[in-house]
Amino acid sequence: MESFFLAETTKYLYLLFDDENFIHNSGSEGTVIQTANGECIIDAGGYIFNTEAHPIDVASLDCCYNPPDKQYKDS
Repeated sequence: MESFFLAETTKYLYLLFDDENFIHNSGSEGTVIQTANGECIIDAGGYIFNTEAHPIDVASLDCCYNPPDKQYKDS
């Protein structure tokens, strides 16, 4: 058995069952940031895991990489 299998499985289990971990944010709190694309709320819950068990905030992906809708309407 590969060593990373046990390490990543243990990490996933810890993140899933630790009630005080930031992963379990219900969306009642978050952080407002300003970017070139506008104002965004991050750290409000809704995480996905990459293949190395690192949590990725879905809101930050949308905020950091998608231009505002108004740019498409002006074209």
